[in-house]
Amino acid sequence: MKINIKALKFRAKKELKEYVNEKVSKLSRFDDSIISADVTLMLEGGNIPENKICEIRLVVPGMMNL
Repeated sequence: MKINIKALKFRAKKELKEYVNEKVSKLSRFDDSIISADVTLMLEGGNIPENKICEIRLVVPGMMNL
């Protein structure tokens, strides 16, 4: 599975990218036909710990775009 990571409004450190790769690659346990994963990491307003968002879009054969 190919994993693409994009960080919005901040620069992702190497350790964060490695962590995301490790966790997202475990999705193949559930479906080994996953072609790729597009991961978008975002910060949403304010300086509070809960302002972090991770969005994952999986590309799987035979699935329609919803």
